[in-house]
Amino acid sequence: LAFKQSEMLRTNLYQFKFQTQISAHSNLLYSRRVRFSIMAQQSEFLMYVKGDPVNKVLGDCPFCHRTGLYAQSKGLKYDVDYIDLSNKPQWLWDVNPEGSVPVIKVSEEYIPDSGKICDYLDEKYPEPSLKATQSEGLGATFFGAFRGLLLAKEEEAKEKEAILLDELKTLNDFLDANGPFFGGSSLDATDCSLAPKMYHMKVALSHFKKWEIPDQFSA
Repeated sequence: LAFKQSEMLRTNLYQFKFQTQISAHSNLLYSRRVRFSIMAQQSEFLMYVKGDPVNKVLGDCPFCHRTGLYAQSKGLKYDVDYIDLSNKPQWLWDVNPEGSVPVIKVSEEYIPDSGKICDYLDEKYPEPSLKATQSEGLGATFFGAFRGLLLAKEEEAKEKEAILLDELKTLNDFLDANGPFFGGSSLDATDCSLAPKMYHMKVALSHFKKWEIPDQFSA
């Protein structure tokens, strides 16, 4: 959907300057190399994301991608540090008992969770506004539907596929009527949340299930 809908969306999503590298031996068979362009002399905050701290490669976390896209869409300058989730540092557990990323550090304060981070960015930097104007429920169950098909046993696949197709139809119909973005003529919070998840769906289901998005969902 979003990753198929227009070159404009791809341009905004790839403000990260992702250089995709497909690896046959990785869990999702891909990683994304990222260079965050820090044009200002001083960044606003430090963002910790899933990735390879040695080679500076961003990992396959749609929630980290969401926060980066959100900050980029607001034109914010920030630094990034990569966390190997197979070898989490103790400080991460100290500041976030769930041990998850993304986490941002503002002065000496740590803020975990992509949703809370985006809320903080909206409060701290209200312009440009990325507040979603559509229903809060739009796309809320999409990621679960995707994972349902991804993890489905053979006997469950048809049922899980039908659920995902219903989700995709809802999103496609909305974009047909209101697009090209969920925010209308420009990205909003819903785009920043759903676009990375849609990309993960496309890559994961294509590889693990040999499943492609039906042509009818062209929006």
